[in-house]
Amino acid sequence: MHVAVLTYHAMNIDGDGYDDNDHVALASDLDYLVERGFLFLPAIRLVEILRSGKVPRALRGKAAVTLTCDDGSDYDFRDLEHERQGRQKGFHTLLEERDPGSNRWNPWASPLRRPQMTSFVVASPEARSILDRKCMTGRSRWQDDWWGEALASGLMHLGNHSWDHLNEALPRVAHSRQTKGDFFAVDNPEDADRQILRAREYIRERAPNPADRLFAYPYGHVSPFLADEYFPADEQEHGILGAFSTEPAYVTPATDPYRIPRFVCGCHWHDPAGFRAIVDRSRVDG
Repeated sequence: MHVAVLTYHAMNIDGDGYDDNDHVALASDLDYLVERGFLFLPAIRLVEILRSGKVPRALRGKAAVTLTCDDGSDYDFRDLEHERQGRQKGFHTLLEERDPGSNRWNPWASPLRRPQMTSFVVASPEARSILDRKCMTGRSRWQDDWWGEALASGLMHLGNHSWDHLNEALPRVAHSRQTKGDFFAVDNPEDADRQILRAREYIRERAPNPADRLFAYPYGHVSPFLADEYFPADEQEHGILGAFSTEPAYVTPATDPYRIPRFVCGCHWHDPAGFRAIVDRSRVDG
């Protein structure tokens, strides 16, 4: 197994080109993946294969990627008018437009041909409301009322991106020392429960789905306490099966399930050529 996990941020809308708009980049990247016949391996299925060490025969030798996005703003799902860059198609719309299962001419398309994406969401409604005002434009575009519809489409799962991201723009965060902007500081069971267990409970209450057992580290900060102690030891309590970093590397059989790497758009590649250099090496080997 040598699989690329790809990550996008729907709030990255600084222009109308590939290098400064993740919606433009995702549309271009999806076209390439669909045209080249890539399979789309849901994040939860990738984790299950990694943990079991067993690659299904139908996947062996196939070109495949895993799609993710972070933060869970409304731009992940809804088509919205951006204040500077105009109308933006939500990530879900971009997936839907390239979904062979939605086309009458191909009703029997393989599920793995459907461009499925896992959105890692910030759970706290209070934090999202404050961040919407401070980091966006205060137009209530960081909601969770679309979660159920996204799941029902079969094109999106919802994963755990913590309770409040320890975001520096928040007046208070769910952390014993009020440490902000540093997820390495989640270094004890109490703070871990505040950020991870509480978030999972909220997601499961409103939108239970397979990926609520997955976690993405805010800022890509892999806390050694979480990866080495909390996640492996207390799996029955918190339920997390896999955790994703932002290390630019491929998932291999040797990958630690609590340190799963991801390539990030705009950070690890900036143009179609850079994207192709990454995905053309991505395969599910037996």
